[in-house]
Amino acid sequence: MRRLDFVDKADFLDRKPTPGRQTHIRERKRKNIFKTFFLSVIGLILCAVLITLAILWQQGIIHEKYTELKQNVLNYTAEFGLQVRDIIVEGRNETPKNAILEAIGVNSGDPILAFDPAIAKARIEALPWISHVSIERRLPDSLYVTITEKKPIALWQFQEKLSLIDSNGTSIPDVDRSKYKNIPLIVGEDAPKFAPSFFEILESESHLKSLIASAVIIGKRRWDLHLKNGMIVKLPENNASAAWTQLALLDQEHKLLDRDIAIIDFRLPDRLIIKMASPNAPNETIPNKTNTDIKPPKARFNA
Repeated sequence: MRRLDFVDKADFLDRKPTPGRQTHIRERKRKNIFKTFFLSVIGLILCAVLITLAILWQQGIIHEKYTELKQNVLNYTAEFGLQVRDIIVEGRNETPKNAILEAIGVNSGDPILAFDPAIAKARIEALPWISHVSIERRLPDSLYVTITEKKPIALWQFQEKLSLIDSNGTSIPDVDRSKYKNIPLIVGEDAPKFAPSFFEILESESHLKSLIASAVIIGKRRWDLHLKNGMIVKLPENNASAAWTQLALLDQEHKLLDRDIAIIDFRLPDRLIIKMASPNAPNETIPNKTNTDIKPPKARFNA
């Protein structure tokens, strides 16, 4: 095995290059010069290309050519049958047909691959009655649109203005309210916010709900119900559901809502106060048992 050794630096510097070594050094220098020149030329060419592309992009020429090429390809696909011929819409009741077609934004014969479902979905969901929409391209020639419209639950009265409110408490603008005169009226600044959960309580006794003319929110805490016969039902801040159920049981036992009563007051936790409409009739006070498992007490009411 050959033993490795090192050369002292001073000895190395004192060496004189041989003629063959001098030729090798000159050849290597020429190659380095050529390599540097070649890379410089390539760099200049790349810079020129990039500058040219930047200018063309800034002037919109590249985008224009790309758009033109893309449109030509889409037109070719339409010629092979991939074009819009049918639009199928499911779930539309209140939204005008023309409004949906305008929001979809395609014409018969347009390339179906050029249609963007996401853009059309956003436009349709911006329409007043639309809650949710899904759009599918069904190749080769159909668009399938499924619509879920908002469900109106009440008319909202605030600052002498009326708005239709959906099941999420959201106002439905620019609609014909005359078709919904028979749905309940809610009154108060914050009524739409609390209406959906409150109407779930009312649905538990739907036969009573149909008797309501309006519901007024009091201080964001509770509701007063104004019935169509002029009677007022004051629900409590807490446990309104149990009070509503008790009212249904009392009406079933005593035909309470058919009597000449002005106010039924559930606000006190331990008693139910009934104020008669006639000024000469005495008011009634009975124990307030809002536990629906307990049968309401027998009571007498003046005519």
